Amino acid sequence: MTYVGRLATTLGAIALLQTASAAPAVAQTAAGVVAALGDVQNAMIQASLETYRGQSEQALVTLDQALATLGDVRGSLTDPALTKALARKIKAAEAKAGKAHRSVEDGQRITVQLKRLRVAAKAVSKAALAAGRPVAGEMDTGFAGFHYPGDEVRLQIYAADGSVCTEAPIVEVVNDSFGSAVDLDSVVVDQAMGVVSITMGPDQGVAHVTITACGQTTTVLLYNYGPKAPKGLPKDFPINLPLGTYEMIVSGEIAGASFPPTSVGTFTFVELESFADEITGVLRQVARAASGLPNCDSGVRYSGFDGSGFSITLRLHCSLAGYSVGGHLTCRVDRI
Repeated sequence: MTYVGRLATTLGAIALLQTASAAPAVAQTAAGVVAALGDVQNAMIQASLETYRGQSEQALVTLDQALATLGDVRGSLTDPALTKALARKIKAAEAKAGKAHRSVEDGQRITVQLKRLRVAAKAVSKAALAAGRPVAGEMDTGFAGFHYPGDEVRLQIYAADGSVCTEAPIVEVVNDSFGSAVDLDSVVVDQAMGVVSITMGPDQGVAHVTITACGQTTTVLLYNYGPKAPKGLPKDFPINLPLGTYEMIVSGEIAGASFPPTSVGTFTFVELESFADEITGVLRQVARAASGLPNCDSGVRYSGFDGSGFSITLRLHCSLAGYSVGGHLTCRVDRI
């Protein structure tokens, strides 16, 4: 086995989806259906990374392409042995993917979005298994590519005829641009059983696992939720921040009045809980100053760390003497 580990970001699965969705629906073999559905499952994982990092627009593009591919695959089924049962499973996957799309579009909490995306990925995985065996797939299908730090992931490799592939595979593992979603030193191959074992690393993110064996190549995406947040932190506050000094820039609109991007100060991160307390304290001050009103309800949503910082969306609803005033602020917190 040759093994290469490097840090990079790749959108290969998304490029495949773009190609598939751009082409008209044509009759598909079982292997073609399995491959297309594998790309859709990868897209759900890619969208999870994008939405976690606050890249909602890109996540919606990814999900639009995935939904288009699901529709194309369902419309291409001509094999009587596949059509009825598989079409129902694909339709169910489309429904789950649609719910995930709406969750991202509505800006629900990150934890809710990730849950919807995992449910959609699991539905796609069930549809793929109904069509046939993938080139490489998780032996425990219940995870659907979503894991926690320390989890062991076992990928079974198959030959084109569906039998277990016992040829020595070439395995390439690529973490995203920062962090260790997968422990790059943990890859173990059991050639006799046709199994590749990988241990998830300590950090939130996505890893791309590309396996070549028995004349076939496939890429499996694995999502790592990252470590659990300590008690007392605001819900969804990012916990994988590097130490350093951060600057907060605030902009937005309240009651039709626009606020240009304005720095509200710098913050030194040496301990997570006190850093979070400082950030939330400033958020409260910013909300009061921006509205100019004493009675305001606010909703806060944090994005995940995207390599340079994170975003906070603050939605306000204020009332005074029977009048209601609403608006939103975007706070960008970047490491300087």
